[in-house]
Amino acid sequence: MKKENTFIGSGHIVEAMVAGMIRGGIFPENLIVSNPSGSNLARMAEKYGIQTSMDNIRAIDGADLIFLGVKPKPIKPVLKQIGESVGDRILVSMAACVPISFFESYKAVRIMPNIPVSVNQGVIGLLANNRVSEQESLELKNLLDKLGLVIEVKTDGELDLITTLSGCGPGVAAYLMNLISEYGTQGGLSQEVSIQIVTQTFMGTLAYMSESGISAGELVVSVATKGGVTEKIISTLAQNNLTDILHSSLAAGYNRIKEVRDSLI
Repeated sequence: MKKENTFIGSGHIVEAMVAGMIRGGIFPENLIVSNPSGSNLARMAEKYGIQTSMDNIRAIDGADLIFLGVKPKPIKPVLKQIGESVGDRILVSMAACVPISFFESYKAVRIMPNIPVSVNQGVIGLLANNRVSEQESLELKNLLDKLGLVIEVKTDGELDLITTLSGCGPGVAAYLMNLISEYGTQGGLSQEVSIQIVTQTFMGTLAYMSESGISAGELVVSVATKGGVTEKIISTLAQNNLTDILHSSLAAGYNRIKEVRDSLI
């Protein structure tokens, strides 16, 4: 029996989930994306072959799972609109900052996927409330496993930390990559070549770590030979308090989650 998954919202993370599910073997016709504004619907329907709707109630009619892919502020009106139609089905909230207690009247799961789910290389934090059975949670996890690494947690705080590390991680990683490539450009390389070098360096490093089983810390020690160029770069980063700067920036992001949550109450 086919299972339908409906996404309410049509932004970047919903599109990433749709792309990843299709790559993972889910038939496009079993995916529905709904947005009353119509934003992105025609393009996504043409690109992925999915069903689309501008009517949230009709879109969830035959859905087995209902994914809420909207920003935090619209969660209340969306839930008010579809609430009576949800029944015994599971709500899967992708709205950052909205606590699991917000959905206490429903079978609900909070997840926090990141953009690489689109290529089945994502990280997804998962927090289920006590209305969701172990079997239902396992079935959802089996679906999400198609998209990357799934980490089950017990509290909102743990999921918020995953949001900070992996949800925001691709943006942080891209920011650092851009800074490194800018140095190459300043030194005389073309922007295109500098970006290619940095991108391949990051990809190659990750592939090497995956194949060899070496940790990031072990790799630093092995390549930063005493008196060498790499050691000089890393020691200079340490002297300039990169650790404090990065950790305080991540903490600011983590605290921002709390600020947004407080504004919703």
